[in-house]
Amino acid sequence: MAARWIEGGVVVLVALTGGLTLFVAFLIWRDGFLRGWRSARQSPPTCLRCGYNLSGLKQCRCPECGSEFELDKLWNAYLFPNGDRGRKGAEDPAERRS
Repeated sequence: MAARWIEGGVVVLVALTGGLTLFVAFLIWRDGFLRGWRSARQSPPTCLRCGYNLSGLKQCRCPECGSEFELDKLWNAYLFPNGDRGRKGAEDPAERRS
């Protein structure tokens, strides 16, 4: 009879440990995700040629240097400032069309 209590206690302990581990991993991931999101929101989108702040523009032309830009390329440069897409083999769909 005591062996059953011990086996049940081990199962409960393993389940609680696993659940706690997943919860802590989620909190760590969430903190990193939110920190990255906040840092991305702190830097405004800028012109790829001259670096002018493009926040609030209604046209796809830089008022400083006059260069036109595509929103897809500007968004990719804003999200991935080092040119890294975050996964191997990712390519721009616009480049595939040409």
